[in-house]
Amino acid sequence: MVIVDIDDLRQVIEEAILAEQAASTLESHLKNRLRCLHHSIHFSRCDSVRVLHDFVVRYARHVPDFLEALTAYQGDFLEQELVDPLVAIGVEFFAQSPSLFAGHSGMLAIMDRSYLAHRLLEEINCLFIGRFGRPLAPMDMTRSNLIVHNLIGEPFANQLDEKVELIVARLQSNWLASGLDRDTVARVARSRAPGVAWPCFTANEALDLLFATQEPKPPPH
Repeated sequence: MVIVDIDDLRQVIEEAILAEQAASTLESHLKNRLRCLHHSIHFSRCDSVRVLHDFVVRYARHVPDFLEALTAYQGDFLEQELVDPLVAIGVEFFAQSPSLFAGHSGMLAIMDRSYLAHRLLEEINCLFIGRFGRPLAPMDMTRSNLIVHNLIGEPFANQLDEKVELIVARLQSNWLASGLDRDTVARVARSRAPGVAWPCFTANEALDLLFATQEPKPPPH
């Protein structure tokens, strides 16, 4: 299927989720990754593979949701210089050749591509906060991205991070050349269509990434 817009992207993800029921490509990968997971990834349920599988499915489904939410920004500059390139790149990740994703297929490939899209937004938000004092999108995917980085595994996850960094550097150069500044970004925050909310994504109660100051919760008896 040729992916040209967010609706196509959503359909491709749903088809991969359905195909996973028979192929179990993602499930097999998650089983192999369990013994390699960082100790900070904590499960409060015993069926850890199912918890991870459900997390990855929701993580993937969140991509078209947040890309769609970006399109609620209004204004010629915002649409042409900010929103359109981000949405186009997010969609393009899912249209690229499998050869660029270590030959991964099915839901495993969807996880890789979803990671690229979410990391892109994370890095754009960091850029906006650092330069302009506010994020482009008020969504913090840091913990979820760290979990998926671990699920993908190194060195491939690091290669995906490097790909995102190159894209962000190019976007930053283009935006600054187009006159993007703090005042323009302030207008961005006021330009969203009324009544359009940002999609919410959290890991879930059964899966979390704990930082050094946190203690894991005991699993239910």
